[in-house]
Amino acid sequence: MYCSEHLFEETLMKKLWIFCMLLAASTTLAAQVPPVKAAIVDDEDYSKAMKEVAAQNGALRKSLASSSNVDATAAAERLEAIFKNVQAYWENRKAEDAITAAKTAVAASQAISKAVAVHDAATATTASQTLAGTCTSCHAAHRDRLTADFYKIK
Repeated sequence: MYCSEHLFEETLMKKLWIFCMLLAASTTLAAQVPPVKAAIVDDEDYSKAMKEVAAQNGALRKSLASSSNVDATAAAERLEAIFKNVQAYWENRKAEDAITAAKTAVAASQAISKAVAVHDAATATTASQTLAGTCTSCHAAHRDRLTADFYKIK
């Protein structure tokens, strides 16, 4: 009787230990990935997304300059997620040039992640420049400057 009870307890403890490890791992992974808003539904959301793009792009440039692959990857992945939402926003507005720009920004963000993963700084930098150029062209076409710090979406 003692052996079967001992085996049962030992098996139960192993299963509990595995469960705890899986729970800890999933919690750690969830903490590393910032939540992505499902959609940009209005101009206020769009403005917030663009401000985050600016911040992430700055972090990306800084991390590429300092060869911080972890930070560069995180920024590129976040930019990819934001630009997918930006693409949906422009698809709803039926602005083909902005949709194309958002798709280019998604592709550039993905290229940065891939280049960083294989330690190809030159390709990551080129893709980052493509991303910046895409932002510039879309801004020229789709925003009006109201004051020094405020813009309106066309």
